[in-house]
Amino acid sequence: KTIGDAYMAAIGVLEPMDGIEDRLLDAALEMIRQTGELDIGWEIKVGLAFGPTVAGIIGTRRMQFDVWGGTVNLAARMCASAQPSQICLPAESWRTLGRGGATLRKVVLKGVGECEVAFLDAAAHKMDGAMISKIEQFKENVRLD
Repeated sequence: KTIGDAYMAAIGVLEPMDGIEDRLLDAALEMIRQTGELDIGWEIKVGLAFGPTVAGIIGTRRMQFDVWGGTVNLAARMCASAQPSQICLPAESWRTLGRGGATLRKVVLKGVGECEVAFLDAAAHKMDGAMISKIEQFKENVRLD
């Protein structure tokens, strides 16, 4: 979903999935990497949060599926804290992922208060090897002409 100049994505909303957190982090890393390769001057910053949401159809004339709730709001606050080419997520979520390379610091988030946040410089972070293989395989099967 686009919201102004932002893009919101959710995973695992309609059915449970294994490894959601890793998949979402790898997708964010790849989005930043691919955007950097385009050489069009765009810079992406990403805010991630994992947890329960509310989802449903809103509107009567122009209906759309939407997701909202505390987790969505937290992800938006994480994004607002990020710098270009950076991914921010709650430090607790980062620790659960078991990856290294993030800088942890306390930040005051609007509507949340003080929160320990993990700041990940996407350019310096290596993606999971299995995800890289899947991306390369996908690229081989897609023609853009």
